[in-house]
Amino acid sequence: MQIVEFTADSLRFSDALPAQPPTDGFVWIFFDRDEFQTHLPLLQQATQQLGGSALLDLHCQDLSNAVHPSHYDFTSIYDLIIFRRLATQVETRAEAELETAVEAYHGQGGQPRTKPRGGLAAFNRISSRAVGFVVFDRLLISVHPRGCYTAKSFIERSLTDAKFSVDAVSARSRIPSSPTDLVLRMVNTMVDSYLDVRKELIPFLLHK
Repeated sequence: MQIVEFTADSLRFSDALPAQPPTDGFVWIFFDRDEFQTHLPLLQQATQQLGGSALLDLHCQDLSNAVHPSHYDFTSIYDLIIFRRLATQVETRAEAELETAVEAYHGQGGQPRTKPRGGLAAFNRISSRAVGFVVFDRLLISVHPRGCYTAKSFIERSLTDAKFSVDAVSARSRIPSSPTDLVLRMVNTMVDSYLDVRKELIPFLLHK
């Protein structure tokens, strides 16, 4: 689990749950899905303390479900968003290796995939992973597949933006201003990955 406090022009990592959000910012808590049950008590404490409401049991089930489809729900206090991002090449390779191992174990003569599905490298990436977001006014909780690039890339980007803000006031606008702003940026990045695959697929489909 990572706890990050965003202010107007910087961010800092925290080892413990803050008593309240920054006066000019918000708190982001993110962790891997396989840690969900372990961190659930702290998660519920955070939502009560920083968000004003505990998560509904149904929404906890949604967040812990790795095969949940893209979905949106809401309460009067928070919004729940589940978005299935495109799997990375590392993830699809691991998935293929697991399938091969299972086939071999059951005596079906599984062989490693030597060619991408459909004869095009882009087809190998058409697999998705659920990322969950709980959006409060000043608290964001996100639940990711293990090793998810989404959270890591945005932490690195925000750190870079915070460094720029020291020397350039205009760079402050690059720091996420709210939980909603950060979710929008992350979802946009995940959507872009689908658009990148589409660019590879269209020429192939036009020649079919």
